[in-house]
Amino acid sequence: MEMMKVSMDCVHQIFEGQAARTPRATAVVFEGQGTAYGELNARANRLARHLVAHGVRRGETVGVLLERDTELVVAVLAVLKAGAGYTLLDPGLPVERVRAVASLAGVSRVVTLARFAGHWDGTRVRSVAVDAE
Repeated sequence: MEMMKVSMDCVHQIFEGQAARTPRATAVVFEGQGTAYGELNARANRLARHLVAHGVRRGETVGVLLERDTELVVAVLAVLKAGAGYTLLDPGLPVERVRAVASLAGVSRVVTLARFAGHWDGTRVRSVAVDAE
């Protein structure tokens, strides 16, 4: 039986390695439009720097309230690159349910769209709207 080598690298580090090796290869396809590894990695790096500038810290849990598209992949990678963990929040759920899940996960910041920023009114959760920055 052959032994499989197990990487101790994190997901975002493995992704960065692939982006360095094949920057022009398609990483994600959404609604027929492909995004290359290099572009996806650059977008995730920009968002990660933005998140850190907005106070995201290593070990923190960040909520990700986005629809299923390329921006969701960028956001997840960015949160990991910022050193945080993430909890996916479903924008299709009622606001109170989304708030409850975020509270249980200990979320203090959420990566989202400007149209969902109102979900956090009256709470201690701060939103970072990826489409408004």
